[in-house]
Amino acid sequence: MKFQNALPLFIAVLFLSFVGCGPKLPYEVVEFEGTLTYNGTPIPNVSFFFEPIEGRTSSGETDANGKFSMIYTADVDGVQTGKGHFYFISMPSMGGLAGETNADETNYQAVLSQKYPRGNSDLVVEITKAEKNYELKLSDE
Repeated sequence: MKFQNALPLFIAVLFLSFVGCGPKLPYEVVEFEGTLTYNGTPIPNVSFFFEPIEGRTSSGETDANGKFSMIYTADVDGVQTGKGHFYFISMPSMGGLAGETNADETNYQAVLSQKYPRGNSDLVVEITKAEKNYELKLSDE
């Protein structure tokens, strides 16, 4: 009789121990930070993306010194490991259009989105580990 009363409790505890324990994702996400340069010059205030061959795209935006930190989701920083490519698109940003410039500044967002669009094969890389000082070097060559 005591065993019959314990069985439903055991089943409930067993069930609750597995709630939230779904399968692990088939990929790894690592922190990814660095500097974006174009022809040797750090590029400020540019938005860009890393798209793995399979999986979720990460986004990044450079600060005033060309430094960036990639974002995987709203609460997870980084990029998915594996082979993929970086790309740029012309897009709105806080305070106006990304890459808005003064008359004597280059609109890098527009330049880079034309040179390195989504699907390009020029910026294909393989990310295998976390990076704190990655150098994303772009050039006219």
